[in-house]
Amino acid sequence: GAITGPSPVSRGQNGVVYSVTGVPGATYNWTYSGTGITINGSGNSVTTDFSQTSTSGNLCVYTSNAFGCNSTPTCVAINVKPYITWTSGHNTDDWHDGANWDCGFEPYGTISCYIPAGTAHDPHCDHSDGNCYNLILDHNATLTIHNTYKIHCNNDFNNNGQVFGPGTLHHRGSSCHMVYGRGRVDHYELDNSCGATINAGDTLHIVKTYLPTLGVMTCTGELELCSDASGTAGILNPPGACTNYINGNVICDRFIPGGRRAFRFFGHPFSTSIALSQLEQYIDITGQGGASNGFTPTVTNNPSAFWYNTLTGNGSSLDDATGWIPFTNCDGNGPNAWNPFEGTRALVRGTPGQGLGCNVCVPNDVTIKLRGPVHQCDVSTACQTNANVGYNFISNPYPCDIDLSLSSREASIGSSFSVWDPHQGTIGAYVTQPFTFSYILPSLSSFFVTCGGAANNHISFHETDKTAAAPTDHLFKTTSGFGSNVLQLRILSNNDSLSWDRLLLFFNNQANSATDHLDGLKIMNPDLSFYAFSTDNNTLSVDSRPYVPTQVIPLGLVNAPQNAYAIRVDDYSIPGNGYVYLHDKYLNQIQLLSANAHYDFSVTSDTASQGNNRFELNFTNTPLDVNSLAGTSVFNAQIMPNPATSMVSVVFTAPQAANTTLRITNLLGQEMYSNDLGVQQQGKVNIPVATFANGIYIVSIHCGAEHKNIRFVKQ
Repeated sequence: GAITGPSPVSRGQNGVVYSVTGVPGATYNWTYSGTGITINGSGNSVTTDFSQTSTSGNLCVYTSNAFGCNSTPTCVAINVKPYITWTSGHNTDDWHDGANWDCGFEPYGTISCYIPAGTAHDPHCDHSDGNCYNLILDHNATLTIHNTYKIHCNNDFNNNGQVFGPGTLHHRGSSCHMVYGRGRVDHYELDNSCGATINAGDTLHIVKTYLPTLGVMTCTGELELCSDASGTAGILNPPGACTNYINGNVICDRFIPGGRRAFRFFGHPFSTSIALSQLEQYIDITGQGGASNGFTPTVTNNPSAFWYNTLTGNGSSLDDATGWIPFTNCDGNGPNAWNPFEGTRALVRGTPGQGLGCNVCVPNDVTIKLRGPVHQCDVSTACQTNANVGYNFISNPYPCDIDLSLSSREASIGSSFSVWDPHQGTIGAYVTQPFTFSYILPSLSSFFVTCGGAANNHISFHETDKTAAAPTDHLFKTTSGFGSNVLQLRILSNNDSLSWDRLLLFFNNQANSATDHLDGLKIMNPDLSFYAFSTDNNTLSVDSRPYVPTQVIPLGLVNAPQNAYAIRVDDYSIPGNGYVYLHDKYLNQIQLLSANAHYDFSVTSDTASQGNNRFELNFTNTPLDVNSLAGTSVFNAQIMPNPATSMVSVVFTAPQAANTTLRITNLLGQEMYSNDLGVQQQGKVNIPVATFANGIYIVSIHCGAEHKNIRFVKQ
């Protein structure tokens, strides 16, 4: 009879059954005209295993009897395909449903899979891990791996499509693998002791994470870490002992959102120096000599890219002209080399050709791409100092976001660092934070740290500092996570939509009221700067000191454009349930501070409306008579609780009795509540707000000629 069994089959397919009708007493002789097949058994039914090199051929069988007579062979042609193909034949997207594959079974570890574009449903791996031998994605084909599941690819990965999802493409095995194509994969893991090689002319685009679990990736082609508005890819830390895991160059991308023309701090993650020309391909960089020195020429050729020289820096937090050194050529030679661990400050005007000679243009989004051999395993750099402050401008050394709090710092390294946030104020501002609190520094960026000596001056970074968590793009947050015994004040405008600067005060009995290693010196911003004074008259952005109930801390506010502002309390945790009063000496106003409290004020053409003598903080363990604190009678009002859910209480005290009105408006100016209280000098008014929509509201109190606005949050 005829041989029954499947055709076509796939390379790597095992246990395929072929059979003929049984004849009693007969001996069966099976042969195959192709190669790479193993026939198991000798009866009328056999199983066959097709190797990865098997070829098509004829499977034949003849019988022999006890008298030595042989039957005429019966044959069947078997078409051996290199892979099985996704068809979505069951009209679902389930990778594990065999009816969605042309072979009729779910692929396993020795079966190569081909995923074309244009099927009714693209495959999804969403309820267990999947397996394959070679994985091939056609142009525009997609594969989605859900949750923490993995597709285990046991040989070559040929990708001209996209592998989506939070799950992982797990490239595993023990023989050396190849990566082909120019496709994209969200999460890729190399787990192969023999490693893998990216084919020359091809590019493995990583969209989110690359995990080097085991083996070396050889970049004969290119490995690119992609970046867009949704995030930037990074190479995560190896889970075991670290050895070098990449040979060759890596392309590191960084997306820069448009909308703001501003300087930005850049760094690179490479173990060798690179030229500024790499950056100049994607943004215009200007400098003396113009095109002859590799810059974009302009009428003035004013420099727009700088490195920082610690040894010549004058230590001025306002105008360190001897520290900021302009690049004089983009060729990367001599002092123009962009060295490992070195930060660079460059003006981003948008895409090339945009914004030259224009100060009000709105820049486009731009993505930069830097190329070089990346740092691998733990790395360290020695910081420098000088007779002044000893600022060091250091880059993130890895092609991944890192948590700066996890870095190791020797004794001469300052306890705080400063980053540049281009979204603060009108052109950007420094943000200073202690190393003891988590801060996610993006890849291809940099930060300032101080160094106080020539010994014990190293800062070390570890593979375990890397993180896939979102970068700390804006440190000004309602909930900061700075813990207890802290007061955080920040300056805002435009209905809290624009942050300008912030001040951190930590109450620590191990610290001094004078400047010490726990403080963070204030680096002045090009416009508004807000800071505290130590008792030895240094300006501080991070002020650590003991809590003293009777202390007064002077505050400074300088270079503020004429505008309406608010001081908002973002953290409020005072030791011993103490009280803190903000004293506005310019307006002779006093406000008791509390969590989320606002104090509204304006900076005008009057020079006394800003400077080092307008604001101070007064501390006490008991409530104060605000009139005695101010030295004269003042109009004082408070709102409690804030935020509120159902009811707020407005408490006020005026210098004298007068006609008093109370009004609540939303940020659009729409009146939500109004009450004429008559002639009053002091009082308490309870106002139901349960029906108010969640948001920010302004309480306006008028008492004769006195007036005060207080914001509160309805939750």
